[in-house]
Amino acid sequence: MKKFTCLILIFVIAASLISFPVLGDMKWIRQSEIQPKITDAADQSETSFNDPFEAIWYFHGARYDNNAYNDGWVRSWLRNGGSRFGCRNWYDPVGDSIMPIRLGGSPYGTSDMNTVQFTVPDSLGITIKKYYRYHPPTIVVDGRHLERPYPLLGDYYDPDKVWGTADVMVESHARNWMGLDIYQRVLSWVSKHHNQYVVYDWTIVNTGNIDLDDSIEREGYAIDSLYFMRQLEMTVNDQTPTKAEWYTWCGVSPDWDEPKDSVRCVISYPAMDWVYGGGTPWKGDAFGCFLWERDYLDDPCSGCEVMLYVPQSSDVAMGPGPDAENGNPENHPETDDVTQPKSHGNWGPDDFEYKHNSGIRSIEDWRQCYNAMIYGEKGDPDYDPYVEWMTGTYPGTYHPVPPDMRGYEIWNDLDKNGHVFWHAMCQAGMGPFHLDYGDSLRIVWADCGGRLDARSSWELGQAWKDSSITFVTQSGDTLDINDISLTAPHLPNQADTIHIPPVYRNNPSRWQPPEYLPSEYTSYRANLIKDMWVYSTVDSAVRHAINAQWNFDHNYDIPVPPPPPSIEVTSGADQIVIEWWYEEPTDVPSDRAGYKVYRSTGSEGQGPLIENTGVLGEWEVIYEAGPDEDTYNDTDAIRGEDYYYYVAAFDDGTHPEAEDPNGVTGTSEALESGRWQNHTYGVIGAASLKRPTGDSLSQIRVVPNPFNIASQNMQYEGGSEKINFFNLPGRCTIRIYTFTGDLVKTIVHDDGSGDEAWDDPTGEQYQVTDDSRHIVSGLYIANIVDDETLESINIKFVIIR
Repeated sequence: MKKFTCLILIFVIAASLISFPVLGDMKWIRQSEIQPKITDAADQSETSFNDPFEAIWYFHGARYDNNAYNDGWVRSWLRNGGSRFGCRNWYDPVGDSIMPIRLGGSPYGTSDMNTVQFTVPDSLGITIKKYYRYHPPTIVVDGRHLERPYPLLGDYYDPDKVWGTADVMVESHARNWMGLDIYQRVLSWVSKHHNQYVVYDWTIVNTGNIDLDDSIEREGYAIDSLYFMRQLEMTVNDQTPTKAEWYTWCGVSPDWDEPKDSVRCVISYPAMDWVYGGGTPWKGDAFGCFLWERDYLDDPCSGCEVMLYVPQSSDVAMGPGPDAENGNPENHPETDDVTQPKSHGNWGPDDFEYKHNSGIRSIEDWRQCYNAMIYGEKGDPDYDPYVEWMTGTYPGTYHPVPPDMRGYEIWNDLDKNGHVFWHAMCQAGMGPFHLDYGDSLRIVWADCGGRLDARSSWELGQAWKDSSITFVTQSGDTLDINDISLTAPHLPNQADTIHIPPVYRNNPSRWQPPEYLPSEYTSYRANLIKDMWVYSTVDSAVRHAINAQWNFDHNYDIPVPPPPPSIEVTSGADQIVIEWWYEEPTDVPSDRAGYKVYRSTGSEGQGPLIENTGVLGEWEVIYEAGPDEDTYNDTDAIRGEDYYYYVAAFDDGTHPEAEDPNGVTGTSEALESGRWQNHTYGVIGAASLKRPTGDSLSQIRVVPNPFNIASQNMQYEGGSEKINFFNLPGRCTIRIYTFTGDLVKTIVHDDGSGDEAWDDPTGEQYQVTDDSRHIVSGLYIANIVDDETLESINIKFVIIR
């Protein structure tokens, strides 16, 4: 036994002396319209997150889907992403040999956070840190806290650490088996014009260390012909079997005449998979984005990844650059290479040489992937016969014609090479770079969203369905279905052709009704106008890319609004009280001008919601307060409705925090904090007027009674299964029985008001039993006992589900 114990002790001591890579931790930036998940190992693969296909969320707009609540987030807007490295003539210290090709990094499919790319913890074992420019606000509704937990491990209030005027910055330190250290910083803003993109700022250093111990295995060795490849697997209108995406790229030519060519972007916008979803009710429709029975455009969103800074390629040493550990946000435009990225390509989602990490792929797969970094899609011989080069691009760059410009009639034609199916992956390759030992390079990009909001989606869906849909062009013309043609030139003004999606432009005959269906001509033209609206989201995404470039060019020093205040909402008998304050005096800005109190009805704090009857629950300003006010009493609330609130602080437009107060628009403007920072939300975040107590038990009412789940207009907005008890004693016990006498729910009412809802202990679900099961249709009896007088009453009510 002693010998066995000694062996265990020896093993434990030995294990403690070995450095093992640390498996990943994550931070989630949730302050704005675009919400990325960031891992400490700087990867976005399918194996990086608990929810494997949700690297970035993007907000489109909340709505009702057939009486079910949809919170409006496109969770797989960026399904997954990859960042891969490749080089030539890499010295292998383990085998003491030269490898012709070495591949590393983390692809979009499977990552290896043990060996290929892994996190480097700090001296305290922390692997990822999140810095706030201001104290996160407190959010309280009727005594219940709604703010997200803070601080978690690695969370800090430290405005001096945050670059520029960003609201939040996440940073981590990763390493890969090529001997490259990656210092990752991710920055987010809530400011108007900048709240729909997120910036990734990377500094990559040749440290020569290929693992986690302190020894430098490749000391003195350079990394030659280094390429960096970004991989994007975007499902911008959320992933379903009928939805796909077109990819295109821009900014690859020295001559351009469209705004989108002023930035270097990979762009993704909706397509329809005709194998799964073609035909009725999408007759003659290239994009889909419509659900017939729900009367709105479904997730009409686009996205792009814009390269903000890529250093000039070089076959000589690049120098040590800035202090990578502490970083430097300053922009040096003279060293930016406008010809980068050098290549682009469109791939199938399951091409394993591109999808899986280098540790489980062959040397031949490494070579093929490296060639794709250099030559893009045509670097793969399986793709070459099907793709032509773009003309007029920068010399020495390799850009095939983008998928949406290849003349295909439908998205599924991309599958001619046998690779693309269901959806696709796009890549951008940058390089070559030469890093001597100790040298570094910086690469910066931003992921940007574009969308039609929920109200527009509903209104356009209605208009599309009855063929009254119109479109306003850049020339100022308002076009209806009588103003367009399904054959060239499509629009009265040729300059407006820019609004027509390429698949319609290139194949006008494809989108005309068959000769035997002449009556369908109207709906086909309505499809074209609808898809012009969907295609306009590309312009929105590019606009945000241009704003991100302006932000980077100004060293992240841009005008920003005041920080959001903490808020407390208290439901009363005749009013709802909203109070606000700052957690620390240092959070109060010198240019604060006042506050706006926003309210939303029955939308769980997301708003707006969509029903067949219209748009509900939009946020509206109900009060504008001065800078010294801190309370508002909402006396306009209606009894029985749920209300949600947030308080936005706004400034006077002088912006002393920014070097250029005029901002990206060139004009100084007042800015206000965003709703995602302090809005109330969820069932437990609902505030509502509380009735005074009843004078007698005979006044108690159950509302609605009967409850019929099919009678939507007889239900509470935003709480469709809500049942209320009104005119109760201030303190009483409600026991709900089935008609046969089985006790299903006990509710203790003790807040002193006359109202109580039938919900679960968390307040998040209605009509549930004590063991959290939903009840069934039937006649129910509520036995209500006044806890002070011990008087009781039985009230019958009916539920139809």
